Amino acid sequence: MILIASAIPALSLINISDLPKLKVKSADKLYHLIAYASLSFSVALHYRNYREKNISLKDFSGIFFLTILFGIVIEVLQESLTTYRTFDYYDIAANTLGSFIGLVITSALLQFLKINK
Repeated sequence: MILIASAIPALSLINISDLPKLKVKSADKLYHLIAYASLSFSVALHYRNYREKNISLKDFSGIFFLTILFGIVIEVLQESLTTYRTFDYYDIAANTLGSFIGLVITSALLQFLKINK
């Protein structure tokens, strides 16, 4: 979880113009979706293991809200701290969808493994 939470701001704030580009339309949004799905998944599992109790809908909602807030803060930092990255509402949308998907996967996995009832 700490690795993912650290990697997202680092990768979001560095200059990536010199890196090779994938020839996939909207690849950037796919990266956002995967990053935030991974973040919400890892935060939820860490929370579940730390608290040693089932994750409630309220817990999932809190994790969802915090990961979205984290993404918005990163977008604001991109705009205010760099000249080579910009604030993008579509990035926030991809982050939000990724966070939701990560939590759905977490819930399904916990139900499948009968860890969360």
